[in-house]
Amino acid sequence: MTITQEKTDLIGWEFPKTDWGSESGKNDPGLETFRGNPYPSVTREPIQNSIDAHNKKGAPVRVEFSVFKLPSELFPGRKEYKSILRKCLSETKKGSETYKELKKALDTLEQDEIYFMKISDYNTTGLPGSEKLRNTPWHRLIKVVGESDKEDTSGGAFGIGKYATFVCSNLKAVFYSTLDEENKSAFQGVAKLISFEDEDGEPYQATGFFGERDKKQPIKDMRIIELSEKFIRKETGTDLYIAGFDYRDTWAEEIREAAVTSFFSAIHHKNLEVVVDGKKITSSNLQTYIEEMKENGSKSNAINYYEVLTSEDSHCFVEQNFHGLGEVKLYVGDKNHYNKKTAMIRKTGMLIKEKQNYQIPIKYAAVLLINGDEFNKELKRVENPTHTDWELKRKKEVKVIKKALMELNNWINEKIKSISPYEEVTSFDVDELSEFLPDNSDQIEIDIDPSNEEGENGTPLETKVKQIKPKKKKKSGNITDWDLDDDDESLEQGGEEGQGSGSILGQNPGPDPGPDPEPDPGPVPDPGPDPGPDPGPEPEPEKSSAEVKANILKYKLYCINPDEAGYRIKFDSKNDGILTINLEILGEDSDIPANILKASNNGAAIPVSDAMIGPIKVVKGSNRIEFELVEKVRVALGVNFNGK
Repeated sequence: MTITQEKTDLIGWEFPKTDWGSESGKNDPGLETFRGNPYPSVTREPIQNSIDAHNKKGAPVRVEFSVFKLPSELFPGRKEYKSILRKCLSETKKGSETYKELKKALDTLEQDEIYFMKISDYNTTGLPGSEKLRNTPWHRLIKVVGESDKEDTSGGAFGIGKYATFVCSNLKAVFYSTLDEENKSAFQGVAKLISFEDEDGEPYQATGFFGERDKKQPIKDMRIIELSEKFIRKETGTDLYIAGFDYRDTWAEEIREAAVTSFFSAIHHKNLEVVVDGKKITSSNLQTYIEEMKENGSKSNAINYYEVLTSEDSHCFVEQNFHGLGEVKLYVGDKNHYNKKTAMIRKTGMLIKEKQNYQIPIKYAAVLLINGDEFNKELKRVENPTHTDWELKRKKEVKVIKKALMELNNWINEKIKSISPYEEVTSFDVDELSEFLPDNSDQIEIDIDPSNEEGENGTPLETKVKQIKPKKKKKSGNITDWDLDDDDESLEQGGEEGQGSGSILGQNPGPDPGPDPEPDPGPVPDPGPDPGPDPGPEPEPEKSSAEVKANILKYKLYCINPDEAGYRIKFDSKNDGILTINLEILGEDSDIPANILKASNNGAAIPVSDAMIGPIKVVKGSNRIEFELVEKVRVALGVNFNGK
């Protein structure tokens, strides 16, 4: 036996024993994090990791995606891996989802050829520390879960992004090959299966490693094993190989769109280049791929965001030291086909979240670049594992970032509003309608009228927006009068005559503010010198606190006049009673009162005050209220029935 053959016997698949401790099934939390969105995840996570490993030598990071077929006999440790898969199969119930996945893996290894996806990065540092046992970038990638030791401004924060590649592997196996800046090579495979028993009934862990059996280390000398040339890294950087790649014909198109959608800013600013199936996406030709996405009917908002970044008509706002945390930069454009969203991007150049704001009365698209180092450090602390949002509840001591994000949202809104032609009548399309939400009551149910929904493929409504001047309030005791502009429609107050056509709320809630279904019976006859307590249900409208509260069973709310911000609420009351309704405009980060211009109950005018309708009398059974908002904008509304 040659020395090389002796060393080869020391290389193979090793799954550590559980030592009768914890065991794992197929639903590993790390895998489940990315299972619902495999192709975009397998694009975002490796690119982000490569950006974090940039060698800072001037050239942009380049990440290449390619797919190839490998003869199955060249799969590293194929015979041993098949044996392990059979042991895993024996642990499962035939016909179960786990059984099907493991059987698919075994069938894949039985085929003549196996699909591999190769993800390679360039102009990076590679993964140093492969020669050491612990606490190195190589060790953290291969063996550490739930920990990241990257810079505070980097993209990775949880150390679970590596799982994204496994969800695209029918073999649940990924191989890594690197050549670092010290010219040190390493190659190792990782498999994530389920816990299993050997022939002696000894349980083994679900995660196994291909490489040197001793201490489960990587292969450092590629000459000691017959390894396909495809697995040997010859230039500084790192390769990932997804074994048994879940191939579909559209993979290249999907990967390209995912790369552009998530990293359009990094590509545009010449920090990243992406090559997919031989086609390179760079700053100079990004426009071509944006146009290709349009032609293919893509719904990616990156199309709008890129237009905003590159258009001469866009507005740019910069704060050099926002909230003491460094630079933020905002690009804003307003066009009728935009959908009121802001792309929020950290220093890595990856899109984190899209902030929707229905309250701004123009159609806009915006790109926010958060460039400040301190800002990025704080955001990284509260970023979720999939890098799609900032969640303050994840950490303690979030006062700084909480205040900064609140001020940032206000700043964004102010800057976008500053380009809005409030003095003019502007048309825009409303192409998204959020669900209307009820208050927190078990008796309220959502009953949206489907005939009034625009639908996914419907034609957007065109709405007119006009600046609404603040109304002057005159206070006199508990009575509030609103002075209407000359062009406002006069309102019929209802009830007694002489209330004044310009008064929206011109009376106390004590007298009956709405149309009383029972006519006034006139003076009550004197029952005698000592009538005693009133035995009959004589109405006392002056004592509204004693009235019975209306008990609302269900309601539906929908827009009936977009041009005038007119809405209708239909609801069923369990009883006759008194009711007030408060309305809120629902926002992504916070809700605000929906100021009401006027309202009517079954055709008769009823009192309103700011965001409140009522108090009014409602009857048992069906009721209908119509109202108009002060600002002529169609919005998502929240309804709160106070019952008083």
